[in-house]
Parts: sequence; C-alpha cells; structure tokens
Amino acid sequence: MTKVSAIISTYNNSSFFVGCIKNLLNQSLFGSGRLEIVVIDSGSDENEGEIVRGFQDKHPEIKYIRTEKRESIYKAWNRGIKVASGEYITNANTDDRHENDCLEKLANALDRDSHAVISYGDAKMTGPCQKLFNQSNFPNRDFFTPSLLLYNLFGYQPMWKAHLHSKIGYFNEHLNKAADYDFGLRISMMGKAVYVQGA
Repeated sequence: MTKVSAIISTYNNSSFFVGCIKNLLNQSLFGSGRLEIVVIDSGSDENEGEIVRGFQDKHPEIKYIRTEKRESIYKAWNRGIKVASGEYITNANTDDRHENDCLEKLANALDRDSHAVISYGDAKMTGPCQKLFNQSNFPNRDFFTPSLLLYNLFGYQPMWKAHLHSKIGYFNEHLNKAADYDFGLRISMMGKAVYVQGA
C-alpha cells in the first residue's frame, strides 16, 4: 500500500527538477516502496518530460501528467492529488530538498496519532532567498492556533491525510497566491496539527 504521494508541479524548472526527483528517490519511504511520485508538467517549454521518462526507465511507478497549457500551481496540485493513491499527501516543490528520512518522520507522526490531520517540520532558507529574511530558519514551531493568523505555520511542504479532501475540498484555484495558507486554515479545523522537530 502506498503510504505517501508526493506531488510535483513543474513549469520551466528543469534546472532544479533532476535534483528534486533524486531527492525523493533517496527518501527512506521510497526505498521501502511506500512513496509514490506524481509529476504534473504544466505545459513546460523545457525538458521535464524527457527527464521524467529517463527516471521512469528504472522507476516506472513514477506518474507523469502533462497539460497542454500552463496552469496555476494550485490547479496542478489538485490534478495530482486526484490521481494519487497515497494515504497521505505532500507537495514537493522543485527547488526544495528534504533530509532522507523527512517524509517518513512526517508520516510516522500521522500514524501515531489518530486525531492528527497534518504534520510539518523544519525549513531553512538557503541561497539568495535567505537575504530576504532576518533569520535563516523558517518560523516553524509547535502548533498554536492563533499563530495561523500571523503566518503560514506549516511551511512549504507539510503532509496531510488524503481522505480529508472529501470533507474540505481541494486547494482554491481562484487564488493566485496563498491557497496553501487557505488550505492549512481549513484543514487545521479538522483535527490536530503535529510539529515534527528535525523533519
């Protein structure tokens, strides 16, 4: 049974794309056959499709969908979620990288607590983006409901229970920005959010 589905949306991101796929293939969950990778190629002008096909030669279980026209990241995520088979879902941004046991730690946190609906870990800015912030560590910390009014506590790549989409819907495709923040607010009303330090 697939434990986690990682959804990748890509548009003209071939320079980051290889590293993203390799990072997911190195996840402990993938090594144990419990991680599914779903790629949504949003009409990219670059060679992400060719890159995926190269990986599929060894890993045919990687799913690949290409749309003819570019669509928003939130529409692409929704498209991926609807074909995903995992018990849990996470988004995997092309320019983000995980520790090799990160997704397993996040999944274990959801497994341990039947009331938990979303888990999230630490995130650290690197490179040019770091200069935009006063501190390199994203302000992830133990869940405190009022903090959701101040910032997106769950960060860039949380993990959540897939079945909840039938109750709260999907990412709001009418929003150009912050639909992940909106989704986090909605899902947090369905149960516990769990911070996993070091994930």
